[in-house]
Amino acid sequence: MNTKLKRLLELGLAAALSVACSGGYDDSALLERLEELEHRASLLEDRCARINTNIAALQGLASIAASSDRIKTVSPITEGGRITGYVFTFCFGGPITVYCAADGRNGTDGTDGYNGRDGADGTDGVVPTVGVKEEGGEKYWTLDGEFILDDEGNRIPLVTSGGTVVDGVTPELKVEDGVWFYRMGASGAWIRFDVKAEYGDGNVFLSVGQDNDNVVFTLADGSAITIPKVKSLSLSVAHAGDVAISAGGTAVLDWTLSAEAGEAEVDAFAQGRWTAVVNRSDGSAPAGTLSVTAPADAEGSCQVILFATGSDGLSVYETIRFTVL
Repeated sequence: MNTKLKRLLELGLAAALSVACSGGYDDSALLERLEELEHRASLLEDRCARINTNIAALQGLASIAASSDRIKTVSPITEGGRITGYVFTFCFGGPITVYCAADGRNGTDGTDGYNGRDGADGTDGVVPTVGVKEEGGEKYWTLDGEFILDDEGNRIPLVTSGGTVVDGVTPELKVEDGVWFYRMGASGAWIRFDVKAEYGDGNVFLSVGQDNDNVVFTLADGSAITIPKVKSLSLSVAHAGDVAISAGGTAVLDWTLSAEAGEAEVDAFAQGRWTAVVNRSDGSAPAGTLSVTAPADAEGSCQVILFATGSDGLSVYETIRFTVL
C-alpha cells in the first residue's frame, strides 16, 4: 500500500479510537470508511500490477508475432469461478500472462457516495490506457491514444522492425497519493498523469479469443495480434525425469507425434561423444524410438534433444537428460 495513504489510515484510526475512549462516540461509520479506503487502495495496487503485466505481455506478444514461435498451451486463470486471464506457453519463448478486461470490478467498490464528491473535477473514474498505434507499418506506444514521445520528440516503437524488444522503453504505471504516474523503462523518470486513480478497466487488451488454429489478442484501440497455435505438430517422449543409463550402454525411448504431423522429420542431437539415433516405426502412426548410447567412459549426465520439423518449417522439441549409473 502507498506509504502516505497507509499513514493517513493509521492516523485516522488513532483519532477515532481516541474519541471513542473519551466518551460514548459511535465510530462504526468512520471505521467502515477507513476499511473502504484500505480496500480501495488494495484494489488499485492490484489493478495497477495487472495493467503492468499486460503492458509487458503486449510487448512480448508483438515480438513473438514477428517470429516463427507458436503457442503450445492456453491455461485459464480463474478467480471466484470467473476467468480473469490466461497463461500462454510457447515452443521456444517463456510463458506470458494476459489478464482480461475486469468486467464487474467497478461494482465491488461500494463507495459511490464518496466518489460523488470528486465529480466536480471531472476526472473521477479515469484510468490511463497504454496501447499501441500503427503508422507506416510500425507499431508505437501510446498513452490514451496519443503517441508517447522520447526526449527528442520521437515516437517509441513497440518492438524493432525485426521483432526484437526495445530495451529500457517499456511503459510502466503506478499509483501514488491517489494519482496515476507513468514512466518509460526502469530508469525513466516518473511523470504525473493528472487524473485521480480509479480501478476501472484501463485494460491493454479488449479481449482474448481463440479457435483451433490461432489466439487473437484484440487491443484497446481495436487492432489485433494473432499468434498461431501448435496444432499440426506436437511431440511426446515416454520417460519420467532423468533416464538411467550405464557407461557404454544404450537406452531406448518411445516417441510419438500428433496424428496431424504427417511426414514431419524427426531427428536428435546428443552432446560430446554420446550418440542418439532416431528410428521410425512402420505403420500410419507417426511414432518410433530414440536410441541413446553413452561412451564407455561416460560419467555424470548428458542432455539429448529430440526435435521434429513439420512441412511448414515449424519445429518442436523435447529435452531428455540421461544420467550414468
